[in-house]
Amino acid sequence: MNDERYRSLSEIARLITRTRWNGWVFFGLKKSGAGRAVSPKLKGQRTRAARIEARASARETAGADHHA
Repeated sequence: MNDERYRSLSEIARLITRTRWNGWVFFGLKKSGAGRAVSPKLKGQRTRAARIEARASARETAGADHHA
């Protein structure tokens, strides 16, 4: 297990994406401000991250159903 501590969610999001993010927004704990422009590149990263997470969750669910 990694015992490293990070100063903020933004720091973790930056390590994952290599771009600047509001950590609360990146992890879905807060919606981004209305009218705030988000570049298509960043939108793509958020979408890609969501797809990866959904696939992992689906695999876990399928594995749990298979072993039940």
